[in-house]
Amino acid sequence: MRASCQYATSAPPIAKLDRTPPSPDITDRAQPAGSKLLDASVLTKAVLPGGRTLGFWFGDGTVPAGCAAPGLYRPGLNSNRVCSTDTGSGPAVFSYDRADRLVGSTLSGYTGTFGYDTRGNVTAIGVETYGYDGADRHLSTSNGTTTSTFVRDLTGAVVEYRLNGVIQNRYSGSVTLDAAGTNVVERTIGLTGGVVLTTR
Repeated sequence: MRASCQYATSAPPIAKLDRTPPSPDITDRAQPAGSKLLDASVLTKAVLPGGRTLGFWFGDGTVPAGCAAPGLYRPGLNSNRVCSTDTGSGPAVFSYDRADRLVGSTLSGYTGTFGYDTRGNVTAIGVETYGYDGADRHLSTSNGTTTSTFVRDLTGAVVEYRLNGVIQNRYSGSVTLDAAGTNVVERTIGLTGGVVLTTR
């Protein structure tokens, strides 16, 4: 069974996009009539194999069950998802501030307080905190129990990963090494046609 996907568009409503689906797993790119969203690449519905249906609402048209109207400020007009629905787990509602930053979520695993620094980097999601260097590159993630730290070289490439201060892996280009940096754990190779081969 293949997945069926629907997209929204700001152009006059059409029954179906006149182009080849991007994946053999997507068989239907139908769009809801009357949609007023920004472009045709905004996914609004996906039916997965087995019948599970995901919906993505951006604040236009009929409010889906379990979702709430966004009010005067319409974050969906900036392609921000206002609500998602899932026949497997129910709806999740998202809220944003006027700088288009996510400030609230009812999605499992992403609830609680959202924090940002003065440069717009997310510094907290619930109990999880994030650290950055002066060039806004992600350096650490901590949940109060474990801390993951990334060491970067002068070009910004990650060269070392530490868990609670203990080196787990080292990196050199497309190669992942063990903690000592002597044995190859994983190698990624780019092949013709955009194919990526990963060997372990």
